Amino acid sequence: MSDEVLKLRGVTVRRDTSLLLRNVDWTAHEDERWIVIGPNGAGKTTLLQVAATLGANPTEGSVEVLGERIGDVNVFDLRPRIGLTSSGAGRAGACQREGHRLGAHRVVRDPGPVEGRVRVGQT
Repeated sequence: MSDEVLKLRGVTVRRDTSLLLRNVDWTAHEDERWIVIGPNGAGKTTLLQVAATLGANPTEGSVEVLGERIGDVNVFDLRPRIGLTSSGAGRAGACQREGHRLGAHRVVRDPGPVEGRVRVGQT
């Protein structure tokens, strides 16, 4: 069994005439912590919406979350197994994952070391 919890390959998201993400490859493994950084309008929120199956569906590429390929699985069955936090989480309401409350800028339990950063909006 693979320890990959997220796998994006060649993910592009277009809305009307706007290109929100272009050809993104990203793999995250179990027990890794990632920080997504970039300027306003770079696509950070869109990237996380794709990763969390929250409606930003790619127009190109493939997404696998927890070993399930998006498009081949009912995302409503998958979503209760996904946790996400961001600086905006407090405005949108807190998330629940495995009994741990996630909120703006904090995780109640120690998240551990950050494994890497995803820079969005740089060429």
